[in-house]
Amino acid sequence: MKASSPIRGLTTRSPRRLLALLATISALLVPAAVAWACTPQATVGADKLSYGPGEQMKVEGRDFRSNATITIASDPPGLSATTTSTSAGTFSVQLEAPDEPGLYVLLATSSEGFGPALARTTFQVSAPPPAPPQVSAPPPAPPRCAIGKLGTGGADTISGTNAGDRIFAFAGNDVVKALAADDCLHGGSGGDRLAGSAGHDSVFAQSGDDRASGGDGNDRVFGGSGNDRVRGGAGRDVVAGGSGRDVLTADSGDDQLYGDSGADRIYAGTGSNRIDAGTGNDYVSARNGSIDTINCGVGRDTARVDRIDRVAGCERVIRG
Repeated sequence: MKASSPIRGLTTRSPRRLLALLATISALLVPAAVAWACTPQATVGADKLSYGPGEQMKVEGRDFRSNATITIASDPPGLSATTTSTSAGTFSVQLEAPDEPGLYVLLATSSEGFGPALARTTFQVSAPPPAPPQVSAPPPAPPRCAIGKLGTGGADTISGTNAGDRIFAFAGNDVVKALAADDCLHGGSGGDRLAGSAGHDSVFAQSGDDRASGGDGNDRVFGGSGNDRVRGGAGRDVVAGGSGRDVLTADSGDDQLYGDSGADRIYAGTGSNRIDAGTGNDYVSARNGSIDTINCGVGRDTARVDRIDRVAGCERVIRG
């Protein structure tokens, strides 16, 4: 009895035919298997490692089948697209990063050709930076001379506020002291002491032998009638003595000083000042190293000045 073979028409007694058939099958299968094994592995990558939510990202792949449909997705979900590879097996697409922060796996697959092509990489979506804290706008500056304060007919002591004050001391020997902001001080009759502070103040001493000062800021200080001592303080000030034998002091800043009538003494301070001594036998001291402009006015006046100062109307000029 003859033994049968699993291949029809062959028996164990025909080994040459069996070997020839196996050789034919190997010739067909081995080249395809070798070609598949030697094909480069497909790869995919992104242009950055980390993105912000919704940021544009560039995804590129290579070594896919030519003209194949490429499906792009992410794990966890949040990214999906479809594109076609070139004849060289490459692709490049622009996508939007997912909105949710986290670590994602990017997958690119193609099922065309001899077996599926799969490539993967990872990317990060970072949480957006926290919003900067809200900074409230600074409060508006208080209005000028808006808050009224009144003295009496006697000797008053009045203090201002940090807002813009308007203070009337009226009669009597009063003491008035402003605080911050732009203030207006009115002394009234009597020997008053009026002091501005930080801010652009207006100080009116009025009648009596007064002491008036502007403090810091660009101030206007007026002595009025009487023998007054008037001081501008720091800043670009306007200082006027009024009638009487007044003492005017400019301090720092480029100031204007007006002696008006009476025998006045005027001290220029450290800035470049304009001085008009007015009528009377006045004394002007402007030896400060800055260029001052001085008009001594009517009277027998003396001016002690720098060589660089401009002087007019002074009967006696002492340059140093």
